[in-house]
Amino acid sequence: MAANAVTVTSTTSASVVVSSAAHSHPTKYYTKDEVIALIAAASAVPVVYSFTSGDTLTTSQLNAAVAMVAATPEVFVLPSMGDDQNGYYFDVIKGGAGTLTLNTADSDIIGASGLTSLLLEGTGFVHVRIQYLHSITAWIIHRYGGISGS
Repeated sequence: MAANAVTVTSTTSASVVVSSAAHSHPTKYYTKDEVIALIAAASAVPVVYSFTSGDTLTTSQLNAAVAMVAATPEVFVLPSMGDDQNGYYFDVIKGGAGTLTLNTADSDIIGASGLTSLLLEGTGFVHVRIQYLHSITAWIIHRYGGISGS
């Protein structure tokens, strides 16, 4: 297959060769969040999604930090996961006086004890990394830490 090419023959003329190959169209169109995540993965620049109220997280936000700063109790609902998201994670950061509850979608659990929600509380900043392990359909808690204030 010949590639498209432009040949300049003089300062006033040029010839254009266009490939006769059929053009293909993309099989997937990306959302804004997916593009941000792809750019971050390629450039190793961390992505942080910031929230001031509860929300349902999406698979396009995986492998990033999700930060909640609120004075009132809030809830993140984790996305429904499949085998193609095995090993993906969220770095969850809670700030402010309000609590943050992580609820699972469908039959996924958090940790080995079968929990379907995880409560992050404290007056300072709390951080947890949760990673999805498809073989047991569970979010595994990798790190948990916080700085409390009074």
